[in-house]
Amino acid sequence: MSLDLSEKDITSLTFGETSVLIEYSTGTTEEVILPRGLETLWCSNNQLTTLENVPKNLKILICHINRLTGLENLPEGLEQLDCSSNQLTVLEGLPKGLKKLDCFDNLLTSLENLPSELEALNCYNNNISALEGLPKSLLTLVCHENPLEGIDLSPPLKNLLFPSSFSRIEKHYQFYRNKWISLKKYQAGMLTLLAKNGVSFASLEILSDEFAIHLKLLFRNWRKS
Repeated sequence: MSLDLSEKDITSLTFGETSVLIEYSTGTTEEVILPRGLETLWCSNNQLTTLENVPKNLKILICHINRLTGLENLPEGLEQLDCSSNQLTVLEGLPKGLKKLDCFDNLLTSLENLPSELEALNCYNNNISALEGLPKSLLTLVCHENPLEGIDLSPPLKNLLFPSSFSRIEKHYQFYRNKWISLKKYQAGMLTLLAKNGVSFASLEILSDEFAIHLKLLFRNWRKS
């Protein structure tokens, strides 16, 4: 069962065992009975600043486009959380079984101790400087528009959108390619550049475009030399 409270100019949600007290921007309030077996809650595009003690049986919580500065006491059984386009500076204590997390367009500076079963993470447009210790279960990572200096690409990612630093590497590649320098100098320059931007050989294995293929060959040739 699901409950949709989106786009209603709600400023506050106070959850009880069987109902939720809703406060609107006009100052009026309303008590709504929660559906039995509630598993999905939509409360996006409102004016919420806090969201606490949501129903324990929730599996999906969609609360994007609000003014949230924190999320606490999330249900242990939550599998999908979309808290994008808020004012979050930290995300801690996420449910261990969470599989999909959309937290893009916030004020996050780090993402640590992510759930061990997480499969998809979309954290673009934050202030994150490093993504380390990512769960081995992670399959999809979207992290562009962050000031990333380091990124852990050891999980078996199938879908990856690199940070903007990767495009800078490609510009350097074009520069090096047009210079008459020895292969060893070229390799050394590119490998140093990759290392500084936190790109590893393992991370290149999941990419298929022309530039990535070139870098894969570069790594392999360097290893043989």
